[in-house]
Amino acid sequence: MQGRGQKTLLSGERLYPTSPGEVEAAFHNLTRASGDIEVYLEPYIDKPTGRELRISIRPDRVFGPVIALSEGGIAPDIYDACSIALPPLNPRLVGEMLGVPHVARLLGPLRQMPAVAREPLHDILLRVSELASELPCLRALDISSLLADEHGAIVTDVRMDIRPLPAVRDRYGHMAIYPYPAQFGGDWTLKNGTICTIRPIRPEDADALQAFVRGLSPRTKYYRYFSAVSELTQKLLARYTQIDYGRELTLVATVRRGGHARMLGEANYTALPDGKTCEFAIMIADETAGQGLGSRLMRCLMDAARQQGHTEIRGQVLRDNEPMLSLMDALDFIVRLTDEADGAVEVSRSL
Repeated sequence: MQGRGQKTLLSGERLYPTSPGEVEAAFHNLTRASGDIEVYLEPYIDKPTGRELRISIRPDRVFGPVIALSEGGIAPDIYDACSIALPPLNPRLVGEMLGVPHVARLLGPLRQMPAVAREPLHDILLRVSELASELPCLRALDISSLLADEHGAIVTDVRMDIRPLPAVRDRYGHMAIYPYPAQFGGDWTLKNGTICTIRPIRPEDADALQAFVRGLSPRTKYYRYFSAVSELTQKLLARYTQIDYGRELTLVATVRRGGHARMLGEANYTALPDGKTCEFAIMIADETAGQGLGSRLMRCLMDAARQQGHTEIRGQVLRDNEPMLSLMDALDFIVRLTDEADGAVEVSRSL
């Protein structure tokens, strides 16, 4: 597929035949020298109000795959005017890429031409991010000509560089940022019949997490944070919701109430330096106690840690936290006394 004036004629190509006779002549010209070859006829793409864009995946020795968006042609190579981001992308990150000043001007109204439709570009960038994340064999990709206008966008020229994979590898070892682990999500029913969703936490859960912590009793907060807190600071909210899924995981249990997601519990593990052991913490809403959620969250957390290659999970529990100690006993954790001044015991279990 090709738009007029968007591409230089290459060997083995004939552009813009305008009649059946010209198509036939082009076919004979292509096959005369090469003999028995396949010839493809592609439609002509006409977008008179379109902009030519370029999207690429390039490998970086430190950061792994890097996604770049720019104007088509050689101008970005001269002026280094492109918007870049590390995969995995999400709608917010895509919005930031499209909002970079020189890109935003290119996509906006130009010389009596309407602005480019943003939604198709959002979708294409998200799909390119999936390719970068899920295909480590894809060393590089270059969509050198993407024609976009107020109606949509279409790729007219693309090249890919595929390399063999090593025999032993981590699924996302080629990336600087671990993708959102959606495979650890699912629905579960509490003892009272309420259906909740258990899933990994996301950055946009910050407000829900703050509301969850504010609604806890002082005693429950103390058992979780080992100190008296009323709410989380903005720094802690960012720390708990914007996580590196490659080295830690927080699972949250939520229900939809009043059009908003409300948290009922959260459980977290963080990988320790040895790469095999992880440390956990868990907290359940007071009104949800006794509904089996703590046990379910811990089992989901342990399954996820096991799938991520951890062989042991451990944590600390205050000695007077009888509900948590009972849960640890039910899950076959080993309890060890410590010399901690705050009266905590260590609990651990092999995975």
